[in-house]
Amino acid sequence: NVVKFFVRQAARGGVDVFRIFDCLNWVENMRVSIDAVAEAGKVAEGAICYTGDLLDASRPKYDLKYYVALAKELISGRVTVDPRRLKDEDVDLSELLETEQTW
Repeated sequence: NVVKFFVRQAARGGVDVFRIFDCLNWVENMRVSIDAVAEAGKVAEGAICYTGDLLDASRPKYDLKYYVALAKELISGRVTVDPRRLKDEDVDLSELLETEQTW
């Protein structure tokens, strides 16, 4: 597997932290990378892609609760999630997370 090979080579070369994301936020699609990083004894840092107004009640499918649940799913799978990595071009989610009690 090219992913496993890349992670092994990068880890040998000195990479300690691997930022892993899927453009559709499909955690299962990140699993090979997460497992390869864990096998190398390095840190897997999850990044979540998002856009839009998370507090817009007319868009209930991708609200703040959705993204918090996604972060918790990543954390339960040996991935660290840094709120500073939850960023959109227009909105900094880390400020919102600091004010919310859901995190």
